[in-house]
Amino acid sequence: MTTITNEDGDIVTRINVMQLVTYDVAGIVEAIREDNRVGNDDDLEITLEDILQYVSTMAEDDFLHGSIGLIFQDQDGNNY
Repeated sequence: MTTITNEDGDIVTRINVMQLVTYDVAGIVEAIREDNRVGNDDDLEITLEDILQYVSTMAEDDFLHGSIGLIFQDQDGNNY
């Protein structure tokens, strides 16, 4: 079996691939308000749960269709 090591000589057994996407809460609040415009925007109470649900939908789409911003990391947290 071939042993793969990094530049420090540590054995690499796993490569994790992650994509980091950051969402602006203020922009999400504005989008939710626009999507639900029924009168006075101040009457619409937006909760953290609303934000997380909105982000979840956006993230699913971003992760399915995006491949930029990938982070490659081994089991010890070393980035490649």
